[in-house]
Amino acid sequence: MTADEQLETTTQRSFVISAVVTGIVVTLARWAFSGDRRVFHVSPDEPSQLAIARWLAGERRWNMFDHATWQPGLGTLLTPVYWFTDDGETAVRVALATNAAIGGLAAAVLVLLARRLTDLPALWCGVVAVLAAAAPAQLSASSFVWAEPLVSLSFVLTVLMLLRWFEAGTVSTGMIATAVAVAGFTSHSRLLPHVAVTVALVVGWALWRRRWAVAVG
Repeated sequence: MTADEQLETTTQRSFVISAVVTGIVVTLARWAFSGDRRVFHVSPDEPSQLAIARWLAGERRWNMFDHATWQPGLGTLLTPVYWFTDDGETAVRVALATNAAIGGLAAAVLVLLARRLTDLPALWCGVVAVLAAAAPAQLSASSFVWAEPLVSLSFVLTVLMLLRWFEAGTVSTGMIATAVAVAGFTSHSRLLPHVAVTVALVVGWALWRRRWAVAVG
């Protein structure tokens, strides 16, 4: 192995470690902020996510007469909870822990994204990701049974995959970017423009590369 290859391997390892540590720190920070919650905020968003999970687990059907409650992304992730318990408080606690973990995963992806967009070393990419993912607004969003952490994860992961798509141009990368964006839309309808932009970028770049290849050929 050459010196350059050794340096690249060491750099990759440092960024992987930074991403893992960042994810753990953010997960613990969000759980510390929300884990001891004592109030159930009765707005359509929270009970609807739990109701989706309960219904998908095979329990009683539900109807909240609100089409916005049919975004099944987070509810699908929470479905296994109702395979083991019908206790409402346990379901809420597990949902909060799940959101904390999703926030940590989004922070880990943010480290990798910062590596591609900046010249910061691994440590500082981790610091920036922690500051962004543990900001007051982010902590608050993960202290409810809301889909906001999934929205954040979908956004940063889509951007990361789009950057890889522009660099590598492999069909699988473009498809993954599109799939992640669509999966994000299943968690919240506000990501519809995000899906449209992602599809436009993937298709547009594919057509441009094909046109360029034909022109060169």
